[in-house]
Amino acid sequence: MLEETELEKERRLSAPLADQKRVIAHYMTGMLYHRGMPRKSANLRSEMYDPCGPSAKVGGLVQYRSMLAAYGEGLSIDESAAMEIRAAKKLGLDGFQFFYPLGDSEDMMAYYNQVVSAFFRVVIKEEIDFKLTLCLCNPRQHEKSERDKIAHWKKWIQPLISEFGSSDAWLKTPGERFVFFTWCPDALSDAVDQHWMIGRQPELIRHSAGAYQRLAQNLGVDIAYVYHLRFQDRPEVVEAALDHFPAIWGWTDSYAEDDPWEGIAKRCRVRNRSYTQTVYPDHYGSKVYPRKKGSRMLFYLKDVLALGVDGVERKIQVCGLSEVYRKLLERAVKVDACMINYATWNDYPEGHHLAPEVNHNYAFALLLKHYKRLWLGESPEPGEFACVFFKKYAHDVKASHFHYQIKVTKALASADVEDGIEVVCYLKNPAELLVNGVSRGQVAGGLQRRKFAMERGQVRVQLRRAGVDVIDFTTPEGMTDQPYRTDRLTYAYSSEFDRLHQEVFQGRFRPLVSDEYALDSDGQANWRSRYKLQEP
Repeated sequence: MLEETELEKERRLSAPLADQKRVIAHYMTGMLYHRGMPRKSANLRSEMYDPCGPSAKVGGLVQYRSMLAAYGEGLSIDESAAMEIRAAKKLGLDGFQFFYPLGDSEDMMAYYNQVVSAFFRVVIKEEIDFKLTLCLCNPRQHEKSERDKIAHWKKWIQPLISEFGSSDAWLKTPGERFVFFTWCPDALSDAVDQHWMIGRQPELIRHSAGAYQRLAQNLGVDIAYVYHLRFQDRPEVVEAALDHFPAIWGWTDSYAEDDPWEGIAKRCRVRNRSYTQTVYPDHYGSKVYPRKKGSRMLFYLKDVLALGVDGVERKIQVCGLSEVYRKLLERAVKVDACMINYATWNDYPEGHHLAPEVNHNYAFALLLKHYKRLWLGESPEPGEFACVFFKKYAHDVKASHFHYQIKVTKALASADVEDGIEVVCYLKNPAELLVNGVSRGQVAGGLQRRKFAMERGQVRVQLRRAGVDVIDFTTPEGMTDQPYRTDRLTYAYSSEFDRLHQEVFQGRFRPLVSDEYALDSDGQANWRSRYKLQEP
């Protein structure tokens, strides 16, 4: 262990971040669906899922269909927040860190505070063991000085601290410091114009740390900041971050056997810093961008329609179905991370959501809860389960009506690694696995993974012992060789869907399902009779 410097002692950089292990999810603050919710961005509008709806000219702008959105739009803001907290706890989360940008819009910041306040009110009133905090995001406003930026953030953060600061609902260190996350944080300082400058000049991180220290002083509270570490493959950047911040986290970086994060966890132990592990289940966006390099995301439907399907692109990571997710969770266990950061609870437009939705359903949550038990050193789950993961069609198939260009931003392997049916199951004892009625051999006890070739239509998974099925379920959705629109979200389902849906929503709502490529009695995919699309 290295000897503490005066700076480390002054800022308590070596003090522990957490008094217990927790899973904290990033929450997109503007995506709490409730009565009267402002929805200016087309990516927030549920009706944009419908290929025959307002965005019919581009085959439906969004690819997700959130259950929380459907159930929450008629609720008050506090009722909706309560529903989301209960859902999150049932699915393995212990808290939220709220997306909190340095916003230009007074209306937006006022609304974000309304949302955050609603969550605090619910946690406090109902005495729920669920932690809340902020993620200070990308203060890149070139026309403003550091002083102006700090004053702007103070204007909005101070009321939250004044009203709720003494509550146990805040995520705090054992020493009662507030824990705030950061994302692309460095441009708060006058010395850093763009956060990418850190990759070339890691010495600038000290200016970033100083700016955040001054923000804490202006707020009148002590804050332990979790630094968003980018350029993690550059040791000098890692060391500079550990010189000036007590904890680090990553974002949606694809797993690879030779990536540097495990080594960074070791450096955190040597430097007496807190290593937190980020995990994410999927990464395919409903967001669309002009094909021109460097273009920013299109927020409004009129702008998308002006360019058309041929003028825009979507982004994807090749995550190997559940492989990246499982490997990241395994890493959290292996390095004994002090916290797991979940990216994300509800960023549906980027496709890495855990929240109940018709594609991800509850399968990713089952795996989170399994690995969380290992991470916490708890006994294995009492029951058995099986999950299935697949893409709706093979990577090289083109959509017939609405074919979007896809930009691969990161990849575990070549795209064909996701062409298959992946079954992940947890068993107490060995069992025979059948997929679509065909025996696929014996599966041992414990957590096991098997992969098979894609087949048209729905997937039936059975696990059988002594001629009796102990697990038997069929996915509502199927696979196809003739998709009508580009849709690369990973589809997931499990043997525990009905039970979890009942527990999460207390029997109040019937589940929504995706079944466009399930086959009807004539052997045709449902979308053909459901949507009256003109032949291309």
